[in-house]
Amino acid sequence: MEIRQILVGVDEHGRARPCVQQAAALAQRTGGALTLCHAVLPLAGLSVDLGVDVAASARAHLLDLYHDDLPEDWHSGQGLRVELGASAVSLVDNARALNADLMIIGPHARRRRWLGFGGTARGVLHHTPCPVWVQPGRCAEVRHILVPVDLAAEAVRVLAAARDWALLFDAKVTVATVFHHPRFTYHAGHSASLLAQAQTDQERTFHALLDSFDWRGLSWNARFVCGDPVEEILVLQREADLVVMGVHRRGALGAALLGSVAYEVIQSCLGPVVAVPPRG
Repeated sequence: MEIRQILVGVDEHGRARPCVQQAAALAQRTGGALTLCHAVLPLAGLSVDLGVDVAASARAHLLDLYHDDLPEDWHSGQGLRVELGASAVSLVDNARALNADLMIIGPHARRRRWLGFGGTARGVLHHTPCPVWVQPGRCAEVRHILVPVDLAAEAVRVLAAARDWALLFDAKVTVATVFHHPRFTYHAGHSASLLAQAQTDQERTFHALLDSFDWRGLSWNARFVCGDPVEEILVLQREADLVVMGVHRRGALGAALLGSVAYEVIQSCLGPVVAVPPRG
């Protein structure tokens, strides 16, 4: 896995310290450059000169706040970007400008459920040009990676990302897919037969996908489970140190409609999640 540029979203309260620590560890492991990004919402009527002063003050505060979490050879001149504007827009724009290979973000609110509609994280995940590592808490060694896949066209892309992370960390991999049983169906007898066939077909497709994928010598396990996708994935993630999963983009209202399973998992997952965006 080649990671040349890591972009980290930071806040003024220090809640992003686990993100910076994780980014520093990854930069050391991969040799990638590390850039911090912070956006300051401008006040109405703020003059350009005063805005520059606000950004400079924020910059000095952030350098002091995150100093102990950064590598000794990190250079603030090129490694910290402070801008006036919305956080999600700033992060995505900087990811594109830097051609970032990975973005790392974390909670920016006191409550655990921080991914509300319209929030920074949701906006980032909808528009990001690169994978996003969501770090909800302290860093931990990655020894086991869970990879939920839904057998859509992007499944191979997600498997490739998970394989590369596993090779980087020398971690084991469990790939899972969930057959979603509806809670209610009409014509129970006929529907039961159709559901059984659909389940068989999905399981066969799942195993065929994994058998044909180029694992590059990596060992892996497969889990085919039935139930509610979010509930089953959250049960499986309790045994994993990292979850790697795809994020789908759907329609003009993507921030609201996009990948509800992925968003619910990211909201409730105990450990970090790498969200892999679709190509393009």
